[in-house]
Amino acid sequence: MSDPETLASKILVRNYRKSDYEATISLMEDISETFSFYFDKEKWTESAGLRLFQPGFSRTTLVAELDGQVVGMGFIELVTNTPDGLSVGYLSNWGVKKGFRGSGVGRVLAEKAIAMLTAMNADLIRIKIAMKPDPAKTLAIVKNIGFEPSYITVEKKINPSGKKKEGQPV
Repeated sequence: MSDPETLASKILVRNYRKSDYEATISLMEDISETFSFYFDKEKWTESAGLRLFQPGFSRTTLVAELDGQVVGMGFIELVTNTPDGLSVGYLSNWGVKKGFRGSGVGRVLAEKAIAMLTAMNADLIRIKIAMKPDPAKTLAIVKNIGFEPSYITVEKKINPSGKKKEGQPV
């Protein structure tokens, strides 16, 4: 890997394509294991159409590409008409491929996402981030791009069928 500034200048940020499916599912599997969050491959497959850019919709998946290889990704969405009257941009499912972490790929993706949500008239932007394995490092990364912690979100996995899925507690 080269100098982060040089590498970052070579990154192409674009909309997700159907041909990115294998690379992005591999990336999601890797980051879910590395950062200890729940990932359901079947649901990811079922919702593949949501990741494609659709005119008139306020969500898309951005892909960071380097020399034709997917090296990062992130989902952006703008939610309008919230109960508090704000238009809130969300960044979720962000990840950078092993070997490219710390190289500026995530920053390039974040800057593009922030610019897009700003152009969509977001009042504020929230990021869903994994707090494992190193919460202090994760917070330092998002603070470095202008975000401040404002509240904590917790989650509970639901299995409505009552059947245990592989890797999921009942």
